[in-house]
Amino acid sequence: MHCTTPGFELAGDDEIGTTIFEDDEEDVGVSGDTAPATAPEPTASFSEDDKGAPVPSPSTTWEQPPLDPPVHAAGPAENVGEVTTEPQPSRMVQRDHPSRNIIGGLNERVTRSRSTSIAHFAHSTFAVSFEPHDVGHALSDPNWVNAMHEELEIFERNQVWVLIEPPPHCNPIGTKWVFKNKQGEDGVVVRNKARLVAQGFCQNEGIFAPVARLEAIRVLLAFAASKGFKLFQMDVKSAFLNGFIEEEVYVRQPPGFEHPKFPNRVFKLQKALYGLKQAPWAWFERLRKFLVDQGFQMGSVDKTLFLLKHGKDFLIVQIYVDDIIFGGSSHALCSKFSEQMSREFEMSMMGELQFFLGL
Repeated sequence: MHCTTPGFELAGDDEIGTTIFEDDEEDVGVSGDTAPATAPEPTASFSEDDKGAPVPSPSTTWEQPPLDPPVHAAGPAENVGEVTTEPQPSRMVQRDHPSRNIIGGLNERVTRSRSTSIAHFAHSTFAVSFEPHDVGHALSDPNWVNAMHEELEIFERNQVWVLIEPPPHCNPIGTKWVFKNKQGEDGVVVRNKARLVAQGFCQNEGIFAPVARLEAIRVLLAFAASKGFKLFQMDVKSAFLNGFIEEEVYVRQPPGFEHPKFPNRVFKLQKALYGLKQAPWAWFERLRKFLVDQGFQMGSVDKTLFLLKHGKDFLIVQIYVDDIIFGGSSHALCSKFSEQMSREFEMSMMGELQFFLGL
């Protein structure tokens, strides 16, 4: 079928390359007598090929248009029929931004949200950033002194020891202070922790307590995500002080906090102390018995995993020393479990799981 449209008729050699939209090109722009603003034309030297078309030579140079053309304020036309056009934006892409448009210092390296600095100032009043290298250094700072007093007050509330005269043939175990700054998920120091530990390296090797593997924790996280239920975490405060020991163990008085009237007396332990060989097992046995009494079943393969079933609902508890992860299909079971743990032990952190062992 022959097309009658003139724009699609065959053209000869001289008409190759001519546009078929001549009428449209004439209508593009602003209506009126004034022609639309065009970009500056490049300056170049040309040569002609066999067909007469201009071809740029190798020495052709193009003038780059200015990046920021001057902007003229649009005002009313002076003459009748004169049309004022809006300034055309630059078509060039700027690789380097002007320094006046950059927020913050040029040499400042921003890796986190600016709320980190706010959190830093919020906690700077309650915690210090340095860690003492010995007891004398810690006693020179009031924040670390308060941290050590807090540790000793926990000993008194839990009735960990009793100050007595050393029995004959008694070989008391030494004690030492361990200072550690606890950081949040943003790396800001949130707490100064001073812990009194026993120098258990002088003891014989004993039984070891089971500890959850990181692979088991990842499996629990994946299972919770697949079932669509939330996980919560809790931290038992000074967990090892809750474990009962059956042996007679004597320790020396804490360095820097000796009794002024009885400096030669020793403490007889009634509960486990951090650093003792039997401390992890004593705490795990205390927690295991408590969970079993509440109706939990301990895993046959993973001894740190406990399961509670109530009809069609279930509750899973994963133990990693003194850190506990729990969650289930019923929010009522989770609330009941958290209340039971709070009545039995002293908690320092409870809430929805957000940051656990770097995961």
